Amino acid sequence: MARRTFVALGLAALIGLGGAVWWVVTPARRSVLLVRGQAPPESQRAHCDDVIGPPRIVAISERVRLAIGWDLASTILVRTGAGNVIVDVGMSPARAAPVREALLRDSPGPIAAGELDVAGDVLGFRRFTGRFRRGL
Repeated sequence: MARRTFVALGLAALIGLGGAVWWVVTPARRSVLLVRGQAPPESQRAHCDDVIGPPRIVAISERVRLAIGWDLASTILVRTGAGNVIVDVGMSPARAAPVREALLRDSPGPIAAGELDVAGDVLGFRRFTGRFRRGL
């Protein structure tokens, strides 16, 4: 009888210890705040202003334009026979609007296709018709 009690208490202690270890090492579940179109903190903005410079359109080649400095990533426009193809359209409609205006001033024409950005939408380029594929 004493042996059974000893084994039962040992098993209960082992289960309790395992539960305590699991409780300590398991991370707490927290909700993740998702904010779209949020401006970068001032320290990042100052760094980008120093390193990247003012927003501008750069001609990479006769058919390729690069919009630098408007958003967290550069937006690329490729002129094709079917129209302009846009890659990485921006993080929010508010951020995409000035990029769209600058690119269309530099390379007027219809938007034939584009790649959806990390936000998963064509955002400021939504009003253009054409084919869009989801980015990575």
